[in-house]
Amino acid sequence: MPEDSDELTRVVSGVHVPARGTYKIDPVHTFVRFGAQHLVVGRVRGRLVNVAGTIVVGESPIDLTLDVEIDPASVTTLNDVRDADLRSPRFLDVATFPKMTYRSKSATVSPQNRWLIAGELRLRNIARIVQLEAALGGVIVDSQGMARVGYHATGSLTRTDFGLTTDLEKETGGIAVSEDVVISIDVEATRSLT
Repeated sequence: MPEDSDELTRVVSGVHVPARGTYKIDPVHTFVRFGAQHLVVGRVRGRLVNVAGTIVVGESPIDLTLDVEIDPASVTTLNDVRDADLRSPRFLDVATFPKMTYRSKSATVSPQNRWLIAGELRLRNIARIVQLEAALGGVIVDSQGMARVGYHATGSLTRTDFGLTTDLEKETGGIAVSEDVVISIDVEATRSLT
């Protein structure tokens, strides 16, 4: 039961949460970024641009459901040659696997307003559980009269778990790209107040 609430937020068991409802992800204000170590000395970073889905907030802080779809062909590292390689069968194989999805399976929350979300990431038609740690950025009424919520989330995955293996090591004589990929997500989502 909410201890305190308004039409945008609630405090439940000492945790600040958005009001219940279904929030539609705003693709213009959502950023899915990734990074991996390159040749041991640097990092390569990129972004997946086309993101859609919903965040459903339930009664309790752990009643948080994510259902996200990403177009892997929207990958960009601001380098046309590398982007074409990432879209190719060597990596994302976007012609064969035109979408990736993330669907939450469970969530826990700490008193510091951090959610630990376990969800199934499906990439190249391989499904693995990927953990995200998320923090509520805030909730406002936007200029369109919609409730707008913001979250920041981080996580990591092992690229070889999803079949993202290449012969880059043989081609370069060493480790070209690390197996660990770091993920950083900034998401905004909206719901109608009427």
